[in-house]
Amino acid sequence: MSELYNTDAESIRTSLRLELASNIVEDQKAISGRLGLELVSSQLVDDCHSQLLRDKKDDIESLQDIVARAESKSDNANVKLKEEFETHMYKPLVDIIDYIASFGGSTPKRRWIHSEAHVIGNGMPYSKPDLRLGDPSGELKTWRDLAAFGEVKPKAVQGMAPGQAIKGSDALVESSDYARLHLAGSPFRLFSIALMITGNNFQVAIFDRAGVVVSPAANIWTDTKTFIRVIRRLSCNLSHIEMGCDPSVFELPSHAELYPLIRKKAKSLGVPRDSLDYPSFLVQCRKRISTLDGMDTRSRPDRDRDDWETHEWLTIGPPVWVSLSLLGRGTSIWRVMPYKEGDFDSSAEVCILKNTWRNSRRVSESEIYETVERGPDGVANFHYGGDAVFPWIATSPAISVVNLRNTDYRINRANLLDIPTHRSIDPTPMLHRLILKTVGRPLWDALDYIDLLKGFRAALLGHAKLCKQGILHRDISAGNILLAVGAAEEGKEGFITDLEFARLRQIRQTRTRVNDDGTETMAKAWTDTTRGLLMTGTVQFMATAKLNAFRGTPSAARFTDQVNHDLESFIWVFAYTVMRRLMIEKRLDSDSRKHIHQWFKECFCSLSIATIIPNRIARIPLKLPIPIDHGILPDPIQDLLAWLDERVQYNQPANERLAKFKNQGRNVILIVRPLTHELLLDPIETMISELQ
Repeated sequence: MSELYNTDAESIRTSLRLELASNIVEDQKAISGRLGLELVSSQLVDDCHSQLLRDKKDDIESLQDIVARAESKSDNANVKLKEEFETHMYKPLVDIIDYIASFGGSTPKRRWIHSEAHVIGNGMPYSKPDLRLGDPSGELKTWRDLAAFGEVKPKAVQGMAPGQAIKGSDALVESSDYARLHLAGSPFRLFSIALMITGNNFQVAIFDRAGVVVSPAANIWTDTKTFIRVIRRLSCNLSHIEMGCDPSVFELPSHAELYPLIRKKAKSLGVPRDSLDYPSFLVQCRKRISTLDGMDTRSRPDRDRDDWETHEWLTIGPPVWVSLSLLGRGTSIWRVMPYKEGDFDSSAEVCILKNTWRNSRRVSESEIYETVERGPDGVANFHYGGDAVFPWIATSPAISVVNLRNTDYRINRANLLDIPTHRSIDPTPMLHRLILKTVGRPLWDALDYIDLLKGFRAALLGHAKLCKQGILHRDISAGNILLAVGAAEEGKEGFITDLEFARLRQIRQTRTRVNDDGTETMAKAWTDTTRGLLMTGTVQFMATAKLNAFRGTPSAARFTDQVNHDLESFIWVFAYTVMRRLMIEKRLDSDSRKHIHQWFKECFCSLSIATIIPNRIARIPLKLPIPIDHGILPDPIQDLLAWLDERVQYNQPANERLAKFKNQGRNVILIVRPLTHELLLDPIETMISELQ
């Protein structure tokens, strides 16, 4: 799914600038506390300072001269600044940093380097941060290799002057772009640290799923001792957990004896050959065990009284999917197998691990799955899940942004907030994990169009069953409808997943407790739901009415998600899937493929609601840009696209269309017929019969 976000860097950084606008915290005390700057020996700092000015005099003067010449240039010369000045800053800057890190005979844990090679990641856009921090003996060529990164700009105005309010400087926005890739490229990383050099100034920024905490700009040459402390802590002292690695996840070392078995299993699951060497991780996932007394406790929430146990799961191969966003959920999806006390059974059932961040004020996705009765076909089969916690601490503090930003995270984690306390504070992202027994594959990986339609039908039926239980999904997208792996019974060929944003009135929790005498006690607990956002979804697949509501049209205040809005999203997902299959169709000539790629880019590669709305009103995703032979795209599929094109227009809001015609001086009668499950299922059944 990274294609959805792989638009040009300028567009992405514009979006990041807007996202960060209200999520920037300037706090020197917080940065100093999290890095532990006070722990660096004052004597070492004094000695290093005096000798640095003497021993690295040439590098210092070279750096200052480059900055002085850059500062004399006009502000609109940014393109040439990189070529003329920035690239010349790297060597003297790295030399100065190396001197500080190794001062006094120290052997740094990590080294700073500059490299012209791109940092690579599985299915991720190419990128090249100015500086990289990582293992002294490593090549630092993947995002997993990087412990932190550096952004260099030759002018102070590209950062900020000391004491200025943060407005999202060039250096900060570009760093946020690298930070999102750093978090995506090492998916169990909790936060990303950036060292920003802008002219003679420096700052440290720590990016997480709620935004960024950044130190005020300080001058390297007048506040050199603080700069020395920063470099020493990042290079020599901080542990991998203090640098952002998840303490509830353990990466298997490259020499682990399990790897031959893991690679064999990965190969059997269809993991590409060039990904078989991807490291495996042991991930802790919590399972709720009942402490209820067998009573219906609708009158009072029970969640704070539950007990939990922790299980470990072993990842197999690279993540199946990773979000490239910075703020929000930051979801990654993994193939996993159970692991217990050194025992790895290669014949055990493969499951799916979802690692995601949730709003602390919202009911968790695990609790929503627990509400679904009898695990209907067409819906992902939930095993268990819960919020992640810091391990080995009796109080079970939550892994959340508010805890990560607390300096106690580094000093005394026993003082951090537990999960129940998070429900009484301002909303904050919390790390959540769930295990699903249903392993899926993308819709566009269907063996043929019969396979696709059967899986799509099963997912629609699953959606209908959820609706009958009063559960509306509200986030139907191409990543949330999957095909079953292997042969599947009728009705189980596909399924929907990701119920995090579902709307429902109450959470029903059923618990089974084994008593001392061996009998079992069933208990039910009910609580009102807290769902947070009124409108949710992935903009590329949103119903037109919802897009208009997000944009703030006159009907926005009256908008609420309805079944027909989810069903319109199903239609856009189907169109997206057809495009994805055509883009890799080898029987098309190069000109035809070029038209298909342009069609896809026009329909699904924009993040702008203002751009997407007219595209959907005109129903462009359902209109083939060129004639396509029926041997490549069967007639029943082309007929289905035409039928969906006709039906989806009746699902779109009439108010905005009537206003348009009124402005043109035309009197028209518009037919509005909201989509229903039956309306979509009937033609799909017909097309399956025709294809068979």
